[in-house]
Amino acid sequence: DVLSEKKKALLAAYRVYAEVEKEFAGVSLSDTERKKELLFLQHEADEIEEAHLSPGEDEGLEEEYRRLSNSSKIMEALGICYASTGGDGSASEQVGRALRELSLVSEYDERIGQMERLLSDADALLSDFNRDISGYMDDAEFDGGRFDEVTKRLDLINGLKDKYGATIETVLAALEERKKKIAELVDFDEYLEDLKARRKKATDELAALCEEVSALRQAAAKELTAQVTEVLLELNFLDVRFDMAFLRTKGYSANGFDESEFMIALNPGEPLRPLVDVASGGELSRIMLAVKTVLAKGDAIDTLIFDEIDAGISGRAAQAVSEKLSVVAKEHQVICITHLPQIASMADTHFLIEKHIEADKTVSAIHPLSEEETVEELSRLLGGAQITEAVKENARELKRQANDYKYR
Repeated sequence: DVLSEKKKALLAAYRVYAEVEKEFAGVSLSDTERKKELLFLQHEADEIEEAHLSPGEDEGLEEEYRRLSNSSKIMEALGICYASTGGDGSASEQVGRALRELSLVSEYDERIGQMERLLSDADALLSDFNRDISGYMDDAEFDGGRFDEVTKRLDLINGLKDKYGATIETVLAALEERKKKIAELVDFDEYLEDLKARRKKATDELAALCEEVSALRQAAAKELTAQVTEVLLELNFLDVRFDMAFLRTKGYSANGFDESEFMIALNPGEPLRPLVDVASGGELSRIMLAVKTVLAKGDAIDTLIFDEIDAGISGRAAQAVSEKLSVVAKEHQVICITHLPQIASMADTHFLIEKHIEADKTVSAIHPLSEEETVEELSRLLGGAQITEAVKENARELKRQANDYKYR
């Protein structure tokens, strides 16, 4: 409906307004404070820019640092490895000797020929491996100057990561944030004027939508309270006046600027007062019944519970209450605790709640009633302790009238 669409627009406008207000609250700096912040941000931006960071650079430097800092261990291990695989008496020499022996007899047996080919592959792999390890050892030379460079560079990068983020990408993102803030502070007057203009626009748009939503609510409230008043009169509230008061909150919210409450006057000459300050428990139940009767078609509440709804009523008023409960029960589950036969007879299902003493303790029990048991209980409500056949027939007639009303 129109109100729902307006409330969606109101929510969107409020989010824009809240963001601008948050931004505005963060820029209320004095000229001295602004200059201090500008100097500090410029210092941080310069610190990051002067490092000339490249994404992924730290990973390569850490790998190089590990190699340089462990160069002596690496060379020692490679030397032992080369002696085992490439020197005199090494694996390479032993494989070569074995290969020569196999080549002398491989022509006599195909299986030996297969062995020779396998060993030949192993000999080639060993030769490649020995060339690689020899080349690595020839090229490898500990460079103290490079080690110092890598160490200092890593210290610089790690220092920036400690201050601005866990990765180089995060540090570079922090630089962009500071550049943006610096630009705002350098052109602060222009920025502030733009922010004020955006704030005014957001406030004006929000205020206009709040006014529209409030007008729609108040129009709907007049219709609602008129319908509720009609039902209240049927529920034995004589000369009742029922209304809604709308007050404007100090600020705005995602729901507008309305603060509303139900107002009621139960007796002639009384002023309208807040419902919560006037009505008793039983009256509140009947007033809630009136509201739910009006809203029954569109209300999303599944279950309604009414207690003391029969307080202070009888006769035609009690009958009216039972009829209204029946209307609400068509759209909701209604649970009602009552001692009035007119109200009890309208129910689809009946339960009896009893208290009794067991081992010096009070125990409450509840059990469903059959059709005949329902008549018995209605008879008790109608006739008290002495239940005659006439009283039972009266109870059956009351139940028939209730069913005629519900299923007509």
